[in-house]
Amino acid sequence: MAAACGIGVAGKALPFREAAGLALVLARAMEAAHAQGIIHRDLKPANVLVTADGTLKITDFGLAKELGPNAGLTPTAQVLGTPHYMAPEQAQGGPAVGPAADVYALGATLYELLTGRPPFVGDTPMAVLTQVMNQAPAPLRRLRSDLPRDLEVICLKCLHKEPARRYASARDLADDLERWLSHEPIRARPVGRGERLLRWCPARARAGGAGGGAARGDGRGPDRRAVAVGPGRRRPVRRRGRKGARPDRAGQGREAGRRAAHPERASAAAGCTGATSRPRAPRSS
Repeated sequence: MAAACGIGVAGKALPFREAAGLALVLARAMEAAHAQGIIHRDLKPANVLVTADGTLKITDFGLAKELGPNAGLTPTAQVLGTPHYMAPEQAQGGPAVGPAADVYALGATLYELLTGRPPFVGDTPMAVLTQVMNQAPAPLRRLRSDLPRDLEVICLKCLHKEPARRYASARDLADDLERWLSHEPIRARPVGRGERLLRWCPARARAGGAGGGAARGDGRGPDRRAVAVGPGRRRPVRRRGRKGARPDRAGQGREAGRRAAHPERASAAAGCTGATSRPRAPRSS
């Protein structure tokens, strides 16, 4: 039997095209597994071996699950897999774990091949799971500034929190990797600024709604006086001119009260105003 070693080296990033080529082979392998109704659920670099002739072999199907009506159900709230490469829906322990979880693991594996580290790191498995469910991974170009933009887009699409926003299948991921390796336009599109803000704080987005307005302190809905421009920052909205502004009812009430309490001052002020005012010209008949 030919000797084999693991894919990649922890802490060391691979050349771009080599990493994309390895991810392409893995995506084609998972495409074949999904076609047979099997999801791996624990795909990671340590479970991929490279033989002496360069052939990739996916191993450790101990957590694999069979799809279909005859498949056994995973007990609710049972978390299976490796936290660093686990999809959010898998980290929650729910039964709805399908091929999209393997697409996420392929993206996490590609992330490590390109940057030398998994998408999320922490001191404990629970700390990693918390990040997986609530935080967005650091952009790859922040860790490796010379990384091609389209390759980052492919990787981050796999790591989307919502399964429906990832590649629809391992085949679609493999096709996009082939396009990138062939210098063709990819199908995935980069994430816009608004979606990046929602990814940064999904809990705040759910509480504030899709509009992203800042909440008022009195609980009466979005605050129209300020807009959010980033995490923890606000920019005041420029107010319109005085024309059409609401009258100061409270100020008028206070002035009327002072006049009623001191009528002699009001009469003196009226007389002074009349003495200094210029006479009007008579109207012509």
